[in-house]
Amino acid sequence: MQSFPINPPIGKEVHLWIGNSDFFYKEQASSYLLLLPDEEKQRYLGYINETSRANYLLGRFMLRAILSHYHPDTKLDKWVFAYNQHGKPSLATENDFEFNLSHSGNLVTALFTRNMACGVDVEKKESISDCVGIAKRFFHELEYEQIDNNPDREAAFASLWSLKEAYSKAIGMGLAKDFASFSVIDRSGCFEISDCQAGEYFLFQFKWLDYWISGCVLGSEKIHLEIFWPSQVKHLCMMHSRS
Repeated sequence: MQSFPINPPIGKEVHLWIGNSDFFYKEQASSYLLLLPDEEKQRYLGYINETSRANYLLGRFMLRAILSHYHPDTKLDKWVFAYNQHGKPSLATENDFEFNLSHSGNLVTALFTRNMACGVDVEKKESISDCVGIAKRFFHELEYEQIDNNPDREAAFASLWSLKEAYSKAIGMGLAKDFASFSVIDRSGCFEISDCQAGEYFLFQFKWLDYWISGCVLGSEKIHLEIFWPSQVKHLCMMHSRS
């Protein structure tokens, strides 16, 4: 496990942070809220579901804590974000950082790169009564067949959805992208995206507990991935909640 401090990613380095809102949400919620701007506090209060509130709060605090850890001269509440027409966030000031967030269940993930567009998605395997029907309606024909022929259809569905959304978020569209317009095919552990030429992207995925975690980086076919786990995220957030 890597210890702190952690330098910002450079070159082909990619940092993936994984937080667990069950670890410390109830204990730290009040101190986290104090460090968020009013707009984000109001959005937090707008969530009715407690899990959604916890994930939103952790995600926003994680994002600010990671950025301030990379740049200690900037306080958490001084980061200003902009959003494209599909809601993808970026830093409002000119900066070479690229990042993306995702959450599912009680996990929150954040992916950071330098000068490379990126997207991340986490999906928890859950009971879905008609995952084949959903795939037939919204996925590419090749992917529907892949899910229909899999003995664990729910796992195959969660895995594929995670891969497709990571890519669609990397290109800045998210769920506005028509998922049936492109396919993601596993070629012996290398993922082939029909929308892209080989060498234009790096798409990765791994399973952790009941979750599929996928990331997509554009502009490079090779990356160096570093993963920071919930215990490290907890440590980081605790440090910055006292700052």
